[in-house]
Amino acid sequence: MRLPLFWKLFLTLTLSAGLVVGAMSLAMRLSVSHEFSKYLEGREAAELQMLAAGLSAEYHEAEGWKRFANQHGRWRAFLREYHPSAWERPERNREAHEKRREHRGPERGPRITLLDQAGHRVVGPPPEQEARRSPITVAGETVGWLSVSPKARRHRQENERFLKRQFRMLGLMGASMVVMAVVLALGLSWYLLRPVRKLASATQEIANRRFETRVEIQTQDELGQLAADFNRMAEQLESFEQQRQQWIADVSHELGTPLAVLQGEIEALQDGLRKPTPEQMASLHAEVLRLDRIVKDLRLISRVEAGSLELNRISVHLGVLLHETARRFRDRFTERGLEITEHIPENLPTVSADLNRLQQVMDNLLENTLRYVESPGTVQVRAEAQQDGVLISVEDTGPGIPAAALPQLFDRFYRVEQSRSRESGGSGLGLAICKQLVEAHGGGITAKPVQPQGLCIEIHLPKQNKK
Repeated sequence: MRLPLFWKLFLTLTLSAGLVVGAMSLAMRLSVSHEFSKYLEGREAAELQMLAAGLSAEYHEAEGWKRFANQHGRWRAFLREYHPSAWERPERNREAHEKRREHRGPERGPRITLLDQAGHRVVGPPPEQEARRSPITVAGETVGWLSVSPKARRHRQENERFLKRQFRMLGLMGASMVVMAVVLALGLSWYLLRPVRKLASATQEIANRRFETRVEIQTQDELGQLAADFNRMAEQLESFEQQRQQWIADVSHELGTPLAVLQGEIEALQDGLRKPTPEQMASLHAEVLRLDRIVKDLRLISRVEAGSLELNRISVHLGVLLHETARRFRDRFTERGLEITEHIPENLPTVSADLNRLQQVMDNLLENTLRYVESPGTVQVRAEAQQDGVLISVEDTGPGIPAAALPQLFDRFYRVEQSRSRESGGSGLGLAICKQLVEAHGGGITAKPVQPQGLCIEIHLPKQNKK
């Protein structure tokens, strides 16, 4: 059976309050019983002390116990004056009193007996076996004893009735506190779960692809942090949804352009408007190659993002790789009126990398600069050893790109309009592939502007661990 969180929280708060109230009631019950017994014992001890002092004076004045010998009336009067609680009064309920007399005999009279120095009874009822004795002293000498019998059953019942009244009051107070705790638990459970209900409702909205949904942050506690995290997640999902839609639009556009060219060329050939010349075939072949390149780039990015791209790692000497790449591109740069220079030290550490994929990264970077850098211009390829790896940079003389466009530079199909535009011939996937491949090697790639109007792309690769 599924128990809602509201009832779990409510039961937890209620049971906790009930346990606390129960423990407090039990502790107070024990404390009241104990303190009441101590109070009775203390009061009786004080009265006995006063009685013993009075008897000491009587003994000293009469030089003995002859005033009390078998003088029950005087003894009772003396007890009424010095020890009122020692005198047992009959119960008001005559029927109960008579019934008790039938079973236990009369209980009217004092429960304190005066004994002489030798322990013989002077006056009072015969002492019981469980009676306790208190000495009577005159000038430091024990001259007699007070034998105090336990309180009669009626007195014990009166004490018990008093305690029961106190316990009943404690029970009523405890029950009232439990009822208040239940009411407070209901209100508190509803209040605490209100943000959770809002989050649950917002989650349903997100599940229905309404990624613009946000939750109002009303507290600064863990629930407030959860709401903030939810809003960040919703922002990410909204951004991903926009990127997905843009991705579909870009793919459709990128594939649509060469397909439209192919369709137009083929229909022109079918209608006899054009003849199948070698130039016409070369144009069709170029468009097919462009389509093939876009599809392969998309497949590569998809494999890297899915984690299914296998890297054939070997020890790669970056100096050799960078020199060879610059050499292969030098003639093409010269034809464009561009100069490529190298600043590569001899003692670069080796890195563990897939040589072909790393070569693809460098080829894409130089293809990108070859396509966008204006003539006359310069492209510098640098590398330097760092404590934890190697830093490779490709810097050109421009034109650069706006600072606001730098964060999107490595996004798929992203192009900066104006000088770095689609007419330059790129698919918009080269730098995105570079980013995915570099990160697959455990490295990082960034772009930053270079004064006065250039662009520098830096790649950091971790060095190979020595075994």
